[in-house]
Amino acid sequence: MATSPGTSAAINNLRPDLKEALTEFDLQRNEMNMIGLDVMPTLDVALQSGIYPQIQIESLLRAVSTARNSNGTYAQSDFKFTTGTYATTEHGLEVPVDERNKRLYQNLIDSELIAARLSRHGLLINQEVRIANLLFDTATFTPTNAAVSWATTASAKPLDDVEARVQSLYSNGIIANTLVISWKTFRDLRNTSQIIDRITASGAGQPAKPEDITVQMLATVFALEKVLVGAAQYNSATEGQTPSISPVWSNGYAAVCRTASGNGATLEDPCVGRTFHWSADGSQIGGTFESYYSPEKRGDVVRNRMETQEKVLYTAANQLIDIAL
Repeated sequence: MATSPGTSAAINNLRPDLKEALTEFDLQRNEMNMIGLDVMPTLDVALQSGIYPQIQIESLLRAVSTARNSNGTYAQSDFKFTTGTYATTEHGLEVPVDERNKRLYQNLIDSELIAARLSRHGLLINQEVRIANLLFDTATFTPTNAAVSWATTASAKPLDDVEARVQSLYSNGIIANTLVISWKTFRDLRNTSQIIDRITASGAGQPAKPEDITVQMLATVFALEKVLVGAAQYNSATEGQTPSISPVWSNGYAAVCRTASGNGATLEDPCVGRTFHWSADGSQIGGTFESYYSPEKRGDVVRNRMETQEKVLYTAANQLIDIAL
């Protein structure tokens, strides 16, 4: 690890070693349960802010005559587009490492590594919350009620509810490919009679018990490319209050949507949203680690930072189901 420069002026140092060291520890289980960047994949941009074109769907799907006219001319078509804007924001979190405590407990813990874990997790969980709030925003996406609450496993009709939303999206020119649910909702679906019966009947699997049902089986019976299960949790209480562990992804809604197929350099794949990422200032997805010495703290401060904007691009590409009623 870098040696502190004592009481000299604060020095900012890039810390790629911290990022590499973290991969040696399987202590970030909560990060493995994050799905935000699967819902809104990264789009790297050359500028911190800018505009992008959005060709209207009526232009893309317009049916036109293509037969050559007798006078040798051909039919002509045009297209209309609007523009959208983006502007990334830098997010970061710093965790001080007290030099005295670092030396006192050096045989017990790696203080700098703990600080790096905390700064990265804080950065990423904040991004996960932002994306979840965008996708499950009832002001942007008006939810429709499920036939029966999905928690009522004996009589819930999740296959019917999802299919109705898939058909509705299709009528608007969107082919849904993703169902986004919380961890609790996933557990409920595994106990739902309609799901179990369909999996058994469809040949997607022969589950002997609900816990045998996998995410891949659910995707098969829903006839969707992806079922994304958000299981990340966070402490929603303010500092100093009794911890309140809450799910990032609401148990009250499910989203049937079109997500981008993956990270890419264009917006040609119509989707509900993207994560704009500007890297010119050293940002990396997952965060860039740095450290500097703080005379006031009498120790190093570990920082993780990233510059992004998570944004809904196409409101017609997502429909919410109120599964709690």
